[in-house]
Amino acid sequence: MRRDVILVIAAILAIALLVQPVSAAGSDIGADEGGEDPGPEPPTEYTIYGYVSNISGQEKNVPLADVLVELLDADMGVLASTHTDDSGRFEFTYAADSGAAYIHFELTGYMVRTLPGTMATVEGSSDKNIVSFDISGVNPDEEGKYALTGDGSSANPVAMALTEGTVYGTVRSSETGRGIEGATVIAHTPEGRQYTATTDAEGYFEIKLPYGSYVLTASCNGFSSSEEITASTSDGTPVRLEISPNDFGIDFLGGLDMPHAMLALGMVLTGAVLLAVLLLIRKSRMPDSGIVVVDDISQYEEEDEIERP
Repeated sequence: MRRDVILVIAAILAIALLVQPVSAAGSDIGADEGGEDPGPEPPTEYTIYGYVSNISGQEKNVPLADVLVELLDADMGVLASTHTDDSGRFEFTYAADSGAAYIHFELTGYMVRTLPGTMATVEGSSDKNIVSFDISGVNPDEEGKYALTGDGSSANPVAMALTEGTVYGTVRSSETGRGIEGATVIAHTPEGRQYTATTDAEGYFEIKLPYGSYVLTASCNGFSSSEEITASTSDGTPVRLEISPNDFGIDFLGGLDMPHAMLALGMVLTGAVLLAVLLLIRKSRMPDSGIVVVDDISQYEEEDEIERP
């Protein structure tokens, strides 16, 4: 009988062991069915940063501040915007599912010239300041941020350069040092492209030019042309062009050369003669003018009459 009891107890234990996992699984299923849906996991956020530098006429990179930097989606919509600080640094934090695809750099007069390996120009786009970026091969730093570029003053930043600039200065007389009004300043390139400006009352001129170096000359009536001066839009300093009165200049006529002086004198004399004739005619028509007009023509016409048969 003791053996039967042992067998019964063993059977009960075996059944209990078989039923327990099923019950546990059933309880888990019930919990899943009765619990709330946890939903999708929160989107992962990325923080990317980089530097912009100025390479206009520089031997090395110089941090470029106040550049407008915009994070764009695939449809060129603006997701976020910021400006570079004094070190040329910009930073964005965005969700991985935001669709961020491009970055736009903008500063008046500047254009993107070179890019780090994480960025590329957008194929087919006429705006070279819009670039695509890729962080798949970039490892985050200790703060979990992804560096898209190198340092702004060393290697591999986003490099921008001036596309236009200003050359300015004065045109002065080599004898008196005074500014020459109305002088023409010509800036030309080695390829022959020319840009002109005219000086104001103080002899000042200013020419907006594409970025680069130019040869400047100045000329004015009554003066010989100036010597050539080379200036660059990246210099940022005024230039001085000097012109000398030519050998035929007439001082009391504003330094005009002989041909222009003769033309001016001829016009003045012609005007004076016409004025004198008009005054004489007007005076002759006054009763008390004392001027007698003799009509000899009518007398000759009467004497020359021919009698007809």
